[in-house]
Parts: sequence; C-alpha cells; structure tokens
Amino acid sequence: MKTYFILPIFNKEELIENVLEGITNSISGDYKVITILDGCTDQSESILYNFLYMNKLKDKFDILFMNDVHEITCLNYALAHIKLQDPDPEDLIITVQDDVIIQEKNLDIYLHNVWNHITDLGYLSLRLGCDLNSSNDTLIESNFVESEFGHWKQIGRKDFQMLNHYDFEETEIAIRSPAVTKWKRHAEVGFYDSALAPCGFDCHDFSIRMKIYGYKNGVLSIAFNSDVCWGSMRAKPKTKVNSIYGNIYEVNKRYLAHKHKKYFEIKK
Repeated sequence: MKTYFILPIFNKEELIENVLEGITNSISGDYKVITILDGCTDQSESILYNFLYMNKLKDKFDILFMNDVHEITCLNYALAHIKLQDPDPEDLIITVQDDVIIQEKNLDIYLHNVWNHITDLGYLSLRLGCDLNSSNDTLIESNFVESEFGHWKQIGRKDFQMLNHYDFEETEIAIRSPAVTKWKRHAEVGFYDSALAPCGFDCHDFSIRMKIYGYKNGVLSIAFNSDVCWGSMRAKPKTKVNSIYGNIYEVNKRYLAHKHKKYFEIKK
C-alpha cells in the first residue's frame, strides 16, 4: 500500500523544511507527497526545491501550484491529482498543514493497523474532534477531544478531553490537521465540499457524510509539534480571506445546518 500526503504551503519559509523532514521521517513504506504552493510570496518554493535536491527526493514529491485560493480548493486539487494516479482503495491519504511537524515513526504502519482493527473507520483526526448539533440555522460544537500534542493545552484551555499518546476516542466530527482517511472513503463519499471554499467547516461536512455512509470518525493522538504562535490559518500577510475569516465561518455553518438538516433532525 502507498501513503499520500497532501501539504498546502503558504509563506512558511521559517518552518517548511522542518515540516518536510517530519513527513519524510515518519514513513517506512512507499509514499508520495503532494505539495501545493498556494501563491507563496516568500522563499518557501526555493526551500522546497532545495530540500528535494539535497535529500534526493524529487521522485517522492509532486509539486502543484495555485494562486492563493486557500485550503479547500488546494485539497480538492491535490485529491484530483491523486485520482489520476489510480490509487489503491487501501492507500492512506494524510492531510498535513504547513505548521505541523510530525514526530511519529512508522506512521503508515501504525495507521494501517488502526484501520485493520476499526474496519468501519471513516475520517480520523490526529489532533482534534468534537460533537456537533444544529440550532437556529447554525452549528454548535461541543464535547471537544484533543491530542496532548495539540494547541489547547499550550494556551491553557480546559474545556476538552485530552488524549494521551496513542489514545483513540470516537467522535462525531474529526478536525484536521493532521487528518487521515483511506482512498476508498474518498471514492465513496467524495472530496471536500467546494461550496465551503475558501475555508471553514469542511472537516465537519466530510465527517457528517462519513456518518451518513455508516462510518465512524475519531481522534488518535500521535506525536507532532505545532506551536500556536505558528499561525492558525495563515501567519502572513493579512490576506483578504483572513480579514473576513469569522464571517466566512458563520456563512459556512449556516450552509451546513441547511445542507444536513435531515441528519440533525434524525439525531434529535
């Protein structure tokens, strides 16, 4: 089996080499990294090419380009690229944001074992999950679960259940990053909903669709480093998307409340 990593990159010149090392050091089997340089204006692109040259990894990376379209469009572009390579249904698809440094060895072997043990697993976050309800045409998150390697312990939040290393907890919603599924789940459920672009609550939608198809989601705590100061969306510069970030999320929440109205009614 093969492992595909999807890595959108936007202006992370101080960090990207460490992110790339984390990915390549975590894998023991065959893999391919799909990087999407999404309108970078710093040295991220040249650092990426230098990393591949110095480590003789050009055949392990496919480099795509987008023009600052943000995360959801980048992810779907990468998934369409993977589809052209005729992936095996059992291949892993791991999404990693450009501020996450994986520190887990033999990650692919471990994740395959998880899927062998939980055969009806759909979408798996390696960081964060929650429950979700609809009220007054919007969405309400509750019962958060986060890996010990996540952000919230750093900032002193206490309104969540913390998972220790290698703990697993089933959750209604799995939220990246990192997050993982298998190609066969994308083949059944589809890609991320482009109506939610450029960002926000696409993981919630994808998780709900997994539930509708009869699969379970969850959080698995694996080792990674991602400091809260590295940026939650895009550290720099102040983009148009960042300036209306909150409004986009509210619109997407209302959209999903209507899209999945029947799902939430059945839950009640």
